[in-house]
Amino acid sequence: MTAKCSIPRELHGEVRRLAEQGLSGAKIAECLATEHGCKTSARAVQRFLKARADRSEKVAVPDTEGLTGRQVRFIEEYLVCLNATVAARKAGYSARTAGSQGADLLKNPKVKAALSKAIENRSIRVAVKADDVLGELLRIARVDIAQAFNEGGQLKPLHEIPEDVRRAIAGIEVEQLFVGRGEDRKQTGDLVKVKFWDKVRGLELLGKHLQLFNDKDKSGGDGADSGGVVVLPAETD
Repeated sequence: MTAKCSIPRELHGEVRRLAEQGLSGAKIAECLATEHGCKTSARAVQRFLKARADRSEKVAVPDTEGLTGRQVRFIEEYLVCLNATVAARKAGYSARTAGSQGADLLKNPKVKAALSKAIENRSIRVAVKADDVLGELLRIARVDIAQAFNEGGQLKPLHEIPEDVRRAIAGIEVEQLFVGRGEDRKQTGDLVKVKFWDKVRGLELLGKHLQLFNDKDKSGGDGADSGGVVVLPAETD
């Protein structure tokens, strides 16, 4: 039986090039064996190409004109993690400069335009609108936890909890309570812990969307070291 091996990373580009020429998985496997001494199977090649296609569909950059290969990779990685430093590091920038490089890339007009388009395309694919996100944040900000319990203080069955309240719940843990030991050990009830998503965080994100917070302190700084104090705009008549 011929030994099989995975496709080495250095041959990934060669596999894609051969596939673009219209070669079948079997033919590509044959070329890899003949020209590079890589023993693999047609099925392994097909799995590799399918995985690449699936990943490309999820994070594809619709317009790469004017972008370097590393910038395209940065956009792809940023769409996955939404962290500029991590994306820059995975795109090939050094760990030492990834923070500054990521920040600069997000300010680059071409990168910014391509990233915005990619995010827009992904939103269309998954049918998520900005209103959907804001609606979920509003549920978290407005949730009344009393609606999750009956008058006796017991947690209602899930199907009796209002939908808006259910969607604000992050998790439910049930712990059985016992008294006694050995054969005398008996269950006395359940301790139910209900965790809701962070209301303050939800309000903070809504406030940022509505531009309620002034990020500048009175001295003209950016307020980053002001102890978390935010200044609300003055109300007008």
